[in-house]
Amino acid sequence: MHQLAEAGDATAQFALGARYATGEEVVQDYTTAARWFSLAADQGHVVAQATLGAYYWAGRGVPEDLYKAYFWSVLAQAGGDEGSKLRLASLASSMSRRDVIRAQAEANEWIRQHQLANRADADSGP
Repeated sequence: MHQLAEAGDATAQFALGARYATGEEVVQDYTTAARWFSLAADQGHVVAQATLGAYYWAGRGVPEDLYKAYFWSVLAQAGGDEGSKLRLASLASSMSRRDVIRAQAEANEWIRQHQLANRADADSGP
C-alpha cells in the first residue's frame, strides 16, 4: 500500500492516512495522516476531502483553519459527501461572510480546474 501511495494512488493515500489516524499497524500520527489525506484530497478523493475539512476544523494534525476547513468541505459536499453539509453550516456561522464567499469561490475554481483537467485526460485517452 505504501508503494502505491508514494506512486500517487489516491485510494492508497487515503487508506494510508486512515492507518496513521487510527494507529493501525503504525504509530498513530495525525500530522502524517493529514499529509496523506491532503495528497488524496488534491486528486479529488471525496472522503479524503471531507476528512481534511474535519481535520482543519478541529485542528487535528494541522493548525485549526476554518477557511481551509470550509474549502475542503465544499469540495467534499460537491462530490456527494452528505456529512459536509452540516460542517459547512457550522463553519459558516463561525466565519465572516467575506471569508465564506472567498472560500466558496476558491472551491468552485478548484472544481472547474479539475473538471477541465479530467476532460483533457479523457480526450487524450486511448
